[in-house]
Amino acid sequence: MAYKAKGNDDKQSCVLLIVGFNGALRYWWDNSLDDVTQESIINHTETRTVENTEGELEQVETLNTVEVLIHTITMHFIGNPKEELESKKIILTNLRCPTLGDFKWYKDVFVTNIFQRNDCTQAFWKERFIAGLPTYFAERVTNKLKEYSGGQPIPWNSITYGQLFVFIKKEGLAICQDHKDKKRNEKFQFKTNMGSFCEQYGYNQLNPPSRNKRIKYKNNQGKFRRHYQKYNNQNKKFNKKSNDQYYSKNRKSYKPNDKQKIVCWNCKRPGHKSSECKMKRKINEIFQDQPDIQ
Repeated sequence: MAYKAKGNDDKQSCVLLIVGFNGALRYWWDNSLDDVTQESIINHTETRTVENTEGELEQVETLNTVEVLIHTITMHFIGNPKEELESKKIILTNLRCPTLGDFKWYKDVFVTNIFQRNDCTQAFWKERFIAGLPTYFAERVTNKLKEYSGGQPIPWNSITYGQLFVFIKKEGLAICQDHKDKKRNEKFQFKTNMGSFCEQYGYNQLNPPSRNKRIKYKNNQGKFRRHYQKYNNQNKKFNKKSNDQYYSKNRKSYKPNDKQKIVCWNCKRPGHKSSECKMKRKINEIFQDQPDIQ
């Protein structure tokens, strides 16, 4: 321990650890423990049987405050370590990897829990890890391991978890590659054997609906692109003129002169209203200059 390496005894090292508490540990030490409990932790001693220089056994009291402090923190924040190990065992026993897409999560959870156990290197847990994989994949991995061991029992004790993870990853990638090759070969074999037989007799190609939609969209897209380029090259002037007409929003539209349709009912002449009639105005001026006739 660093504090003991600097020449401090067990009690001084414990006090230095407590002074360095912060966050939840500081609140726990100040509020959860009373003064009596704090003093009992700092001054805790245990009786040990040691052999003196004369070869006789005698009991000696020694300070073990650091051990008691760590044990107290563990009990308050984690609980009984034995019960925690039992819960880890239940988690590892019931852990499953439903699909290979969950392998990374499965591996992380397994590693987090397995290395907290003292029996983590036992062959049982390595077999349990493979058994938790999907059934078809677990059988494939087990058979491959037997092949590499020459038909003999699998040497679980000499296989580390890291080697096991790498081997499983390698087999998973091999399955992906086999699936791609098989799919490619089946497609090539179908085209080679059938050729255009279906099309010759008026049958459509055997494709799923989603595939037909993608093919139709792709063909239409290429056809549209070709026609669009041809139309754009041949009709540049027309496109330019149409654009000018589209953006000339402020131009006033032509309205025909409707004055020719208006006829004055006084003079019977077209082009003006009766209120604007000049003849009526002259007649009114003449009658204004003459006296009234009684």
